Amino acid sequence: MKVFLSSTFSDLKGHRKAVMEALQRRGQRFSAMEYFVASPDTPLDKALGELMSCDVILVVIGFRSGSLVPKSRGLTYTSAEFDRARSEGKSILAFVKKNWVNKEVSKPKAAALNRLKGKIDSSPGGPTRSKF
Repeated sequence: MKVFLSSTFSDLKGHRKAVMEALQRRGQRFSAMEYFVASPDTPLDKALGELMSCDVILVVIGFRSGSLVPKSRGLTYTSAEFDRARSEGKSILAFVKKNWVNKEVSKPKAAALNRLKGKIDSSPGGPTRSKF
């Protein structure tokens, strides 16, 4: 089994590191953007291609939305990854930061984060609340 780690980067850098270290200690195979190699693909195509080689997506949501996909209508990379995993029937483990609040100041990013949070909340099983 291979795990795909999906989350925003700068605000959750320490959390991503902790997750990857835990996966490594368990000998778990995983994919994360930190390990993507140079490619002629767009960043979104590269991420979705990596996701397709995985069995499970582990989504971690904090208080920021991350980058918007260029030429999309308010879609973040994390949301695009979540959507693809769901449409492909992949197992999804979603963790939402405790006492969640949207701290985005940009209206498009705030809206994108609210949409992703709503998708996670309404997915079967909903999110796993984390104490991080």
